[in-house]
Amino acid sequence: MSFSLGGLMLYAMWAVLGVMMVDFIVASYRALKRKYFSADIILEYLKDFVFYIFPLFLIANMTGLDPTGWILLIAYFGASLAVLVRYLSAIKRKL
Repeated sequence: MSFSLGGLMLYAMWAVLGVMMVDFIVASYRALKRKYFSADIILEYLKDFVFYIFPLFLIANMTGLDPTGWILLIAYFGASLAVLVRYLSAIKRKL
């Protein structure tokens, strides 16, 4: 099984990673502004990689096993949309 992110899946992953980075920058800025920066901020994003990004990579790699070709694509895009909405609402809360 090879790693395959093709077409719109690649753009969805870049959007998720980009929104995560923006959220991390906003959280870091707020922590530095309050003069309280701890390792918990970084550990939270590492945890989010395991809980949100790694399953997206697993779904992307399992698309070859899908006999219809669209069930796992819908799951992938639904999960990436959910992660995007989660981080956009977190950014809105922090601002």
